[in-house]
Amino acid sequence: MRVQRSTSSSSKALYISRVEVRVMEATVTGVKRYDYARITCIQLKSDDVEVELELPIRILDEVGWMPVKGDRVDMEFKDSREDLTGWDIVLSGKLLRVEEEKVTYSFGGLLCTLKGSQLEPSRHLYLYLGVKRKGGS
Repeated sequence: MRVQRSTSSSSKALYISRVEVRVMEATVTGVKRYDYARITCIQLKSDDVEVELELPIRILDEVGWMPVKGDRVDMEFKDSREDLTGWDIVLSGKLLRVEEEKVTYSFGGLLCTLKGSQLEPSRHLYLYLGVKRKGGS
């Protein structure tokens, strides 16, 4: 599943499709840490979509990333599992809920909510995240 912005003059809506493969750059806009549950909730924003993602603190520790507001990440949505090379975190989720401008997936009980003007969700989602390390990598 990919997120892209329609280029037709009649529709500028956000949609998710199998048409285009592209990586989006997103910025961390908020971080909430729930120590009692050992979960961090990360809010991300790109030009096309806003994402709220719950991740276990253990996974963040394993990749060496403690997200803070302003961090940059590469993000890609797919409807199938593909090459994992170059990605720090890859999650597989199932469609949980569809609302007018919001789609929620469950990654083994952890939630990921996508917000956009027109989302056409698939039943299964792979989320790929690549952390842009400070200092050039």
